[in-house]
Formats: sequence, C-alpha cells, structure tokens
Amino acid sequence: MSAITTLTQIGEYGPILLVVAVSGVIVSVLARLVLTALGWASFSVRAAALQSFALLHMIFTICWITSLSAPIRFTDAAVSAPPSTFQPLMRLASGAHSVASIAGAAASESTAHVPHELLGGLLLVWLAGVVAYAARMIRGFYMLVGIRRRARASETPGVVISDEIDIPYVFGIRKPIIVVPADCDTWSEEQWTAVLAHERAHVARGDVALRWANNVLLSLHWFNPGIRWLVAAAQDASEGACDDAVVLHGTPRASYARALLSFQGGIAPDVLRAAQPFVRHDGLEQRILAIVDAARRRRLPRLSDRVGPG
Repeated sequence: MSAITTLTQIGEYGPILLVVAVSGVIVSVLARLVLTALGWASFSVRAAALQSFALLHMIFTICWITSLSAPIRFTDAAVSAPPSTFQPLMRLASGAHSVASIAGAAASESTAHVPHELLGGLLLVWLAGVVAYAARMIRGFYMLVGIRRRARASETPGVVISDEIDIPYVFGIRKPIIVVPADCDTWSEEQWTAVLAHERAHVARGDVALRWANNVLLSLHWFNPGIRWLVAAAQDASEGACDDAVVLHGTPRASYARALLSFQGGIAPDVLRAAQPFVRHDGLEQRILAIVDAARRRRLPRLSDRVGPG
C-alpha cells in the first residue's frame, strides 16, 4: 500500500480534527466572555466557571473522538451516521446526539473539498503532538514519584522534605502530600504558615486532580492557543482562590506577600504539569497585587475547614 493511499484513508477521519479545532476556539471565546462578565467575582467563582468550561470540553472532546468507530465519508448525507455512533454523547447529556450529528455533518461538509492526503497528514501531525504532550506529562509524573520516594519525613504530618527541589508543592490525588525543600529548617513561622495554608487549600479544592484533567485537555488541544489560555486562566484563578483562603484564615496580607516573594527557585516544566507548586514566577506580580488589595472580594474554597496551618 502506497503512502498516498494510506494518507487518503487516514484523511477520511479528518472531521475529527476539524471539530476538535473549531470547538476549542468556540469554548475559549465563550470562556473569555464569561470571565469578562465575572470581573466583579472572587477568584473562587472565576476558577469554578473556567474549570467547568475546561472539564466539559475535555469530556466532549473525548466522547467525540471515541464515538467515531468508522471514518466519516465525505459523500455521506448529513444524517447518515448511525445513532449508535454517538451513544457516548447521548449518555453525556440530553440532546448531545443531535449536537454530535450536526458537528459531524458540518465537519464532513466543510472538508469535502480538502484533499484527503492533506487531511491525513494533518491528522498524523496532531496525533504526534498528542503523544508527545502525553509523554512529557507522564515523565513529569514519574519524576515526582521518584522525588517522593527519596524524600524524608518531617515532624509535620502530611509533609516530607526533599533535597531535590527549591519550591514547595503538593502532589498526589488519593493521598496528597506536601513536599518542601531541604532549607525549610531556615524558614520563618511566617513562611511555614503561608506554605502549609496555601497547599492545603489546593488539597481542599481538589486542584491536583483538576490539573491532570487540564493536562488531558491540553494534550488533545496542544495546537490551540485558546485552550492554552483557558487552562492557564483557570489555574491562575485557582491560585488566587487559594491565596484568598490563606488571607481569610487570618494570615496578614503583607506577611503572606513577603513569604511568596522569598521563594526564588524554579520548578521543571514537566514536573509543573503534575504538581501544584506554591509559587510560579510568571504572574507573581498579579498575585501579590491581588493579595494586598484590601477592597477585593474574597471567598473561601469548598471544604474550607481543611485549610489552615494546623
């Protein structure tokens, strides 16, 4: 079988890529509009709204891809796909079968005049990007597992000490653990309070699990700057919500801001995909300004009784 024939056959699945791309643009635009409308709201509310967009679109993307057990022929009629093809979407939400059918029909019609070989090549590039992003995500996970195994216990329950890191972070979904650097014995009480309260807020919100869900979405939409913005905005709002929790639990704003500024190290990009670090230096200025703003609306995260230095 020639390469051209193979690409032509792969190109029959081209509507998958088109729907993934177009839906990502639509979702990111809607999320921007919602975020603009929520300019008055607390970080907790903004994070919930943005994360809802990310989670629902991740579910839609996976259901859309897995529902296509056969290629969409460009000569098929708009309603020719069998209803069973879209059963995952039907189970996802009422009326989702119609949405998927319309999406499939629109994609098939839109790509009708595009050479199959070109679509096949683009689909292979997309799949290669998905695999590459997933590989980096898995690599980061195993790096964190190794750091956790080599870390030593501390006197504080739920906290371990590692010689391999500069920035504290929380790692783990089922049994979250806070990992702190070896120089923690030089920390002031102010720094300890800030780190523990912030990372426990991430645990209370379930942010580590949400980060993994966001990584799945990013792996499928690695080419889409709109989805990258959506995930970054959701994570920034999540950090702001945890900062609010620390402040609302009695930590003085000025001392908390000083604690954030005292951490000057970095964290490897692959590791960053699988953990919730205490501080990232991109966007740190905005976090500090939000923390010291006494007039800004604040709201505790869910399960807020688990947040705090004790």
